[in-house]
Amino acid sequence: GSDLLDIQETARATLGALRAWAELRGLTFSASKSQAIPLKGGLRPGFTVPFGAENIVAVGSVRYLGVELDSRRNFWAHVSIVAGKSDSLYSRLRAASSADWGLRQATSAVIYRAVFLPRITYAAEVWSKGVLTKKAIKLLGSKQRRALLSLTGAYSTTSTDALQVVAGQLPLDLEIQWFVVRKERKTGLISEEEMRDQWDRILDIWQDRWDSSGKGRWTHAMIPDIRRRLDLPLEVDHYVSQFLTGHGDFNSKLESFALRGTGSCRCETGDETVDHVLYRCPLLSAYRIAAAAEPRSIRSRRQVH
Repeated sequence: GSDLLDIQETARATLGALRAWAELRGLTFSASKSQAIPLKGGLRPGFTVPFGAENIVAVGSVRYLGVELDSRRNFWAHVSIVAGKSDSLYSRLRAASSADWGLRQATSAVIYRAVFLPRITYAAEVWSKGVLTKKAIKLLGSKQRRALLSLTGAYSTTSTDALQVVAGQLPLDLEIQWFVVRKERKTGLISEEEMRDQWDRILDIWQDRWDSSGKGRWTHAMIPDIRRRLDLPLEVDHYVSQFLTGHGDFNSKLESFALRGTGSCRCETGDETVDHVLYRCPLLSAYRIAAAAEPRSIRSRRQVH
């Protein structure tokens, strides 16, 4: 209709025919269980559409078969709901684990792939365009944090950008896009070659974000290449994550949080930073020499196990 009155009159006639059809068959419809949604023009939710002696109220979004359809058709309402699905699951997981006890990071990874992602990506082929905005990318990333912390055992001060790389998990918006690509391949909409091209495109986007991010620069120095990280058989836990992120039980870091009186290392040659511990502390020289002398094949097997 051209205006609200026109729409209401058209609805009255159309829904009146529907009610008449139902009455002939002994059926009734509930106005209170029905919703209207404006899909075009400047009408704001809140107006009513006549339905016999009752009215149907227009709303900003409606859920249909598990997908939230919004009046602007940009699927922001659904993205917001999807983003919130991680909170309850991974807050419980974090409460059930710590550095030395509870769920292992490997177990959290299984839950992530088998439970969390299927909940998030449900019907994504319908609404995936809603994850392309900066607002959606930021929201999904912030909600992925709980899951990534559970997967890595890292400290909560670690940036989301670094957590994604350490965990070897796609940013959630890119994970949703990749789900759609795989679904299209499975249903024959795209070829195997097109799927590989899309995978390269997704990894290029992630790599560009990682290179241009102002956060997690120590992690970037350790793991600059996204593709290399995904190929690396690295088992991450609370202790490995400290060295990969620089956020851990290092005097210098603890001093910055007023949790330690000094940032100095006990070797008394400098501050105890992750760089100092890995490369410079004389007290650990023997360990570095032994690690360097270890045959490459043994180091590779240790990475795998």
